[in-house]
Amino acid sequence: MKKITTLLLITLALTTPVLKSFNVYRPVVKIAIVAPFSGLYREIGYQVLNGARIAVNEYNNSDIALTEIELIAFDDEGNPTQAQEQANKVLTDKKVLVVIGHWLDKTTTCCSSNIHECEHTSTINQLQAI
Repeated sequence: MKKITTLLLITLALTTPVLKSFNVYRPVVKIAIVAPFSGLYREIGYQVLNGARIAVNEYNNSDIALTEIELIAFDDEGNPTQAQEQANKVLTDKKVLVVIGHWLDKTTTCCSSNIHECEHTSTINQLQAI
């Protein structure tokens, strides 16, 4: 009996790392960040992006991750016209389920109606993040 128990423990110890190394398919969910990555307000955009990268990496590397999260960054330059163009790009990708942005009042105002009308995304803007 002792030999069987020892053999089972050794087998378990040797097979556990092998089983964990198999990649299980996880569907990809995209999170879009629309922020100024150039221009006067670029520091805000990179702070948001770096924080999001840390959170996504922690989630993707955790044992509880049922999906793979992919971040996509869109530069609105802090400009309402560019913000509208970037919002339209985000809305064409059906795998984007969450949009984080815009970070300035002028860019949020011009894009909020388009993004809120989209049925497949949820939005978080600077007012909701506070």
